[in-house]
Amino acid sequence: MEKITSNLHREEIKCGDRLQFVVEEDKNISDQSPDIIKILMEEGEVSIEEARPIKDGAELRGKLKYYVLYLTNEGEQKLNKISGEISWEEKVRVEGMEPTDLIGVEKSIEDIKCSCINSRKMNIKALLCLEVQVKEIRDEEIITAIEQEQIEQRQVPLLCSNLVLQRRESLRMKEEIELPDKFPAIEQMLWKSMTLNRWEVKPLEDRIVIQWECSVFILYKALSEQEEIKSYETKIKNSINLECEGSHSGMTDCIIPKIKNWGIQVKEDRDGEDRILEAEMNFEPEIKLYEEVNIPVLTDVYGIQEEITPVFRPGVYGLLREKQQSRLKLNKNLRIPASFPPILQVCHIHTGNICWEISEQKEENFVEGTVPLYILYMSEKEEEPFACLKEELSFQYKIEDKKEGEELSYEICALVQEVKATILDQEEMEIKCSLYLEVWPMEEGRREYVEGIERKELPAQKRNKMPGMVVYRATEEENIWEIGKRYYVSLESIRSVNQLESDMLCHGEKILLIR
Repeated sequence: MEKITSNLHREEIKCGDRLQFVVEEDKNISDQSPDIIKILMEEGEVSIEEARPIKDGAELRGKLKYYVLYLTNEGEQKLNKISGEISWEEKVRVEGMEPTDLIGVEKSIEDIKCSCINSRKMNIKALLCLEVQVKEIRDEEIITAIEQEQIEQRQVPLLCSNLVLQRRESLRMKEEIELPDKFPAIEQMLWKSMTLNRWEVKPLEDRIVIQWECSVFILYKALSEQEEIKSYETKIKNSINLECEGSHSGMTDCIIPKIKNWGIQVKEDRDGEDRILEAEMNFEPEIKLYEEVNIPVLTDVYGIQEEITPVFRPGVYGLLREKQQSRLKLNKNLRIPASFPPILQVCHIHTGNICWEISEQKEENFVEGTVPLYILYMSEKEEEPFACLKEELSFQYKIEDKKEGEELSYEICALVQEVKATILDQEEMEIKCSLYLEVWPMEEGRREYVEGIERKELPAQKRNKMPGMVVYRATEEENIWEIGKRYYVSLESIRSVNQLESDMLCHGEKILLIR
């Protein structure tokens, strides 16, 4: 007996767990920095320095870098910054993990808050989240047919997604930006941010083209006699050609941008002035390409001259549905709390980490989440020229094509493409946000595969009792497969003797079976 097989590659999570923990530090202000009057904005960045797998767990070590913008009572513009880092070590239990496993860690900051203890001391507290997983590529051998005479075989087409390529890449995007002539040179950087606004992937012949766009913002103390505070914002975009042997335009990508780190450095121009911004963003995306295949899976067999029984095993397959793309328009009217100064001008709206989860409501799945906003604005109050309002925009997106009883998993990419504020009066503003969502639904199916066959000779007593010719009358709508299997008659014989155009029989229809 010779098996004809087809191999199906799919990704499977061997083990994993999620860990949340708090890091906290009291930070003394250096003698060179002015007193703290009020905290305006805070931001953090998590880095993983070591991820070591152990038996049923992992030991993790890393740092939280934080940046704080605060209001002071010194200088003309009364703004200053402070930064630092907190080291942390954690151990997470992951049942089934082995010391030889290759682990992946996804990191995020669920919440970060900085508060004043006194004018010379602050407290930084952050809730960190780590997703620890071990992923494996399974090569599943599926029997599509058996080369052997005197047996009948039944095949059913299985539509599924074959994982053609899976690897992690390290991508570096670096651009130099020169301040326009109307902007003065930089004396001191007070705040900076980079936000990814667009990420488009296109598989082509032996390569993948990635187009990206991000916004760059800086708040700085200008090199001038007035010690002006200036802000500058722009967008940069570029594309990357990633060599990828075997890829083609018919493949489906699932490539989500994982930002490892980013930075903005100040450089001198040709005249020796600090007017050049060197913006850099590093990604570690997981490259996954799928190809849709239709495999004829062997589901049943029977013999003509002997007893043949199929041996089954359970199997799993995945079908990557068509990627769903949507642009959500979010808006909200915000009133300034009475404890805040009135609005004069909005300087910048910084968007924090987008939080989302999948919720199920009456057999329908939704992506629900929030976009954190930090709205930095100027006021006319001399003692409080700057303020920062913290708000959230909620969103909900219905995932299409969800059928009752289906098991679906999702990969999701959410990017803020644009956010604007319109001042309605000194106490109210309107926020408009354009959110881009990409959703990859993966159908997870289970079925029985034929693993092999067991063969036995027909008992002589049973063989002797079997008639050479039978007139069979269908008592209900039947398939000739079940009839042929019961009487050890080939399908070709049934079709040719009865001149059947279909394998289905109607109720009461008669056919002749000849052994």
